[in-house]
Amino acid sequence: MLLKRNWMKTLPSILVVTMLVGVGILAGCSQEVEEGFPSKPVVLLVPFGPGGGMDTISRALSSCAKDYLGQSIEVRNVPGGTGTIAGLQLKDADPDGYTLEIVSHGTHASTPAYSDVDYDPLTDFDYIIQLQNPNQMLSVHEDSPFTTVDDLVV
Repeated sequence: MLLKRNWMKTLPSILVVTMLVGVGILAGCSQEVEEGFPSKPVVLLVPFGPGGGMDTISRALSSCAKDYLGQSIEVRNVPGGTGTIAGLQLKDADPDGYTLEIVSHGTHASTPAYSDVDYDPLTDFDYIIQLQNPNQMLSVHEDSPFTTVDDLVV
């Protein structure tokens, strides 16, 4: 259990450093990186309301950002439009590395596939780090006679 607790305390720090290295590399590829970046707080858009998984990850990142950046990460929840409102805000933001968005398959794959959105998730954004690899599971009631997927397949 001690290892798990230490890992959970260390993980946000590792993610912040990795994410910001990625931002610096991408900014360097596309334009001149501002000396002393970041010189102001970085905004992290969360395309859903407070309290969910993406919000929790974002707040974990922001909690240790100042130690590595000298600046804070401001978590800004932008719910609505199945994540597209935050996506539009990112698309319209200056490409200076001061606005980031935490995205999911829903906000940048599923929604654009079946809805008309004003951004192209393949060309309008650069993806700099995979923060998690969520497992999707199929579950049944504990008293169900089904215990395997084969039980469900007719």
